[in-house]
Amino acid sequence: MSAPPELRAIEHALEVILFAAAEPISSYQVAQLLNEKGLGEPDGAFTPGRVERRIEQLVLDWADQGRPLTVLRIAGGYQMATRPEWADLVARLMEDRRSQRLSRAALETLAIIAYRQPVIRPDIDAIRGVNSDSAIKTLLERDLVTIAGRHEGPGRPLLYRTTPAFLKYFGLHSLADLPEPTELAALLGPLAVEALPPEAEEGAPAPPTGEPAGPEPEAPDLIEAIPEPETAGLMEQEDEA
Repeated sequence: MSAPPELRAIEHALEVILFAAAEPISSYQVAQLLNEKGLGEPDGAFTPGRVERRIEQLVLDWADQGRPLTVLRIAGGYQMATRPEWADLVARLMEDRRSQRLSRAALETLAIIAYRQPVIRPDIDAIRGVNSDSAIKTLLERDLVTIAGRHEGPGRPLLYRTTPAFLKYFGLHSLADLPEPTELAALLGPLAVEALPPEAEEGAPAPPTGEPAGPEPEAPDLIEAIPEPETAGLMEQEDEA
């Protein structure tokens, strides 16, 4: 017997949200999205607790149906994932992806993280002028950046920083080997320096603001200032990762 249309709509909405979320999403955020969509329980609007029960039931339904997907609790949120028995296939796919070159979008995002770390995604988006979810996901998969905790601002967004693999990829001994602001200005002009933390001239990293900047001119081209990687080539296309 098929589920009522209202229940199926909730299940489909949950699947869409979990699939589309680039980062672990909290039950509070899911509840907000469902309520904004006009979906709710028979006795009222969705709450975080109700969302958690719905997700638990969704995972059980997928298991009963033999679906290859599940939902994991990660960093206080939920994220769709493949079941363990498909790990070898996923590992092969990830291996193929790691062998690919980084796109220009990923390199722009990586440059911003390198200079402003730890930094949140809204700040990255404000500098680039476009959404950086796909680029960040690629950098996480390549182990060039990692999650460094959560910002204390509204919504407690994730913080990102570079990894030791980043240094190895670009042949750097430490972050101190990154080009200085004066070198960036000589290479790229003053707009490049505007994308760096104000304290960068004194050598101290700036804390993330948590608030996206207002409308900006075209995002400065930072990636040319990073040394040519020793172990991988760079792509010139400007498509998203």
